[in-house]
Amino acid sequence: MNGRRHLGETLAEVAGGALDVGTDAAACVSVTSLELDLPLDIRLLIEAEGPLLIGDLPLFRLRTAFDPPPARLQICWQSVPTEAAA
Repeated sequence: MNGRRHLGETLAEVAGGALDVGTDAAACVSVTSLELDLPLDIRLLIEAEGPLLIGDLPLFRLRTAFDPPPARLQICWQSVPTEAAA
């Protein structure tokens, strides 16, 4: 185990935190889209079960000359009405 999260787990936590508004704010705010531009440390691991994409936020704010630069992930989530999704 490398201690780093799968890319899907990272994205779910970031989106969940951004959409988690308190009960008072939920009555006033309705989030319909979320757009992010994040630095990510991404690695592809080959395991017995198959390839595994690790993508997590950088461990450190400052990087040394030995550290590869982080990748950038730009993602946009938008709500879709359920009748349009079917």
